[in-house]
Amino acid sequence: MVSSIEEAKLYGEPPQGNGHSTQGRATDIVRDEDLASAEISPIPKYETADIQISFYGEFHQASPDSLGDVVANIVEVESPIHLQELSRRVTEAAYISRTGSRIRAVIEAAVRSAVRRRKVRRSGDFLWQPEMQAAPLRDRSELPNASKKLEFVAHEEIEAAIGKVVADAYGIDREEIPGAVLRLLLGFKRATEVAQRQVTKVLDGMIAQGRLIEENNHISVKE
Repeated sequence: MVSSIEEAKLYGEPPQGNGHSTQGRATDIVRDEDLASAEISPIPKYETADIQISFYGEFHQASPDSLGDVVANIVEVESPIHLQELSRRVTEAAYISRTGSRIRAVIEAAVRSAVRRRKVRRSGDFLWQPEMQAAPLRDRSELPNASKKLEFVAHEEIEAAIGKVVADAYGIDREEIPGAVLRLLLGFKRATEVAQRQVTKVLDGMIAQGRLIEENNHISVKE
């Protein structure tokens, strides 16, 4: 619990409306109904980087460049990956159970090193492979619960999931899309209203950009 709290501090407070505010917890209510059951073809399982970190001396004395190479190896497998998830991978690989201020500083330095040497690309709170443009769709249903959070999914991957849901269904009613997307990406049978609103916000953006078409609450792919 301490690690999770400290990691959250490292990356700042999430924006309003993502379910982590200490105010208005009623927005986290889980919907009782099952999520949408539109026939959507499966996507690949999320693959986590299999790494171990061995070092001499104290971890906080590790070279930023050496640890930056580890960061790049993780990103190579998991791009795009949220910084908080990356931090979790690094500390687990180094068998560190508590993420204190010195550990956070070392990881931040390693990320800066990897970005500076163009081994990874940073966009907001996500790290990408330098040349990757399109986010791959990944099924996180088998990940630990701590990793199955919509805020750990890049905006671009949510967009791709929405596009797939609409295309696979050959058009779908608006209200079915958030549930289908959350089931596809996270394996959720139920979801919070906050998560549903997050997906709907991305959906609205795609409609505004003309990438999807809405007619009488029915969403279809632009031909």
